[in-house]
Amino acid sequence: MSNTTKNYKANGGDSWIVGGTLDIVGDGKITRNGEDFEIGHGEQGPEGPRGPEGPEGPRGEQGPPGENGSDGEQGPPGQDGSDGSDAENPFTSDEIDALKAIAANYMDGGDGD
Repeated sequence: MSNTTKNYKANGGDSWIVGGTLDIVGDGKITRNGEDFEIGHGEQGPEGPRGPEGPEGPRGEQGPPGENGSDGEQGPPGQDGSDGSDAENPFTSDEIDALKAIAANYMDGGDGD
């Protein structure tokens, strides 16, 4: 039967390795630099508030402009224009003659009747 050592001194006694339970009984205590060292008891308290956010860092320099893109495809051809000779006239020739007569009368100082 062999025993595994969980608690031992290391570094010439500068360190104690505790792999089991360290049980301080009676008037035993832990000191640090000659002062009593207390280990907290009970549950851990709530997390404290978050500290203020730090300042924003400087912005980097703007990079060089990019290259121009390639030309797009040519669109389909448009419809042929009209010279007006084949445009539909909403008036009949009689109506056009009547309008011309009214305009001539008006230009001569008549009241258009």
